[in-house]
Amino acid sequence: MTELNQSKEQDKPNPVSLREYYLMDRHERGVYMAKLTREEQKDLRVAAAVAMESKPRKERKQLADELVEKLRKRQNASIADKIEIALAQKNALALLLPERPAIFLRKLRAIPWPKWTERSSPYLIGAH
Repeated sequence: MTELNQSKEQDKPNPVSLREYYLMDRHERGVYMAKLTREEQKDLRVAAAVAMESKPRKERKQLADELVEKLRKRQNASIADKIEIALAQKNALALLLPERPAIFLRKLRAIPWPKWTERSSPYLIGAH
């Protein structure tokens, strides 16, 4: 994903799927986000987080494992690369925790998402 597809009329990157966005490493994500404004970047991140939460646990675990494998296959010379792998592994392991939280956390989970999360980003394919 080193080359960046851009729309010529706006000089902005073309939308990506949730899978493509989630599997970007920090370099690819930086290149993709560079042309977006801060507001567009924030909207994209929020839309991706909401879309990822709506996915079944099995799909989230599969994507997390794919990201860890992708990061392990590349050359990881710098400390930042090792930190990125450690964070990806932590996120993958967090999906192994029991799905039902403790009883005192269930009420927090039942609270609906804030209204500002309903806005979607035009840069995420499939966002509603």
